[in-house]
Amino acid sequence: MKKIVLLLVLSLVLVGSASSETIDKMMRKRIVNSTISSDRYPPEIGHGVKDERGEKSGPLALFLSAAVPGAGEYYLGSKGNSKVFFGIELATWASYAVFTYHGRRVRDSYKLLAGANAGADMSMGSDEYWSAVEWSRSNEEYNEKMREDARALYPGDKQKQQSYIERHIYTGSEGWSWKGSGAIQEFRRLRKESKDAFQFAIYATGFALLNRLASAMDVIMITRSKEKKFPSGKRVQLIIEPGYDISGFRVGLVVRG
Repeated sequence: MKKIVLLLVLSLVLVGSASSETIDKMMRKRIVNSTISSDRYPPEIGHGVKDERGEKSGPLALFLSAAVPGAGEYYLGSKGNSKVFFGIELATWASYAVFTYHGRRVRDSYKLLAGANAGADMSMGSDEYWSAVEWSRSNEEYNEKMREDARALYPGDKQKQQSYIERHIYTGSEGWSWKGSGAIQEFRRLRKESKDAFQFAIYATGFALLNRLASAMDVIMITRSKEKKFPSGKRVQLIIEPGYDISGFRVGLVVRG
């Protein structure tokens, strides 16, 4: 796992450093060639952009970049910029695929280990079950903890205590009992490795979102540098509203007259 992480991190750093330098240069060029005034913020994109091959649709270019980073730049004729964003997109999803595959492979390994050394039910898909196997040496030890929790949560109410216990304990074929400390330590190590891999895969999807945002901003810079507006005088604005956490973050397009 460490080797895979190091290789992916190194590749992403190399791609990211080269790409960030390229993006920085092209963004500076766009900003220098654009006249940014207070009445044009947030960033706006015109309806029509003309190049040597005829008129292009600014909103369509923005949509393309939001779908596939670099596609909007390619549509507008900025081939160099499109290669940068395409490359980042490819590296991002390659990382996602590698981390997801590794997470699943290691998950299968720790299930096999628990089945062979503790008699755990390898068909169980609930992460709650495997967390219990990870931190309790046997299902009886875990079940006793659940009984204690039930008494603490519902003191004096036997019916609710029993209901809680029945929902959380593991019996019969779902039971387990670790034979030695070495096996359970290895199980915990594999569990951590698997969870870390899946977490890195989630980070990759977040980076893919950032790549789309950067590509959309680049398309806006390209269209603004050409200084073209809607024939009707309308414009599309990219609205970004940061929040205290990811659930409060908002990105959207608004058409203004």
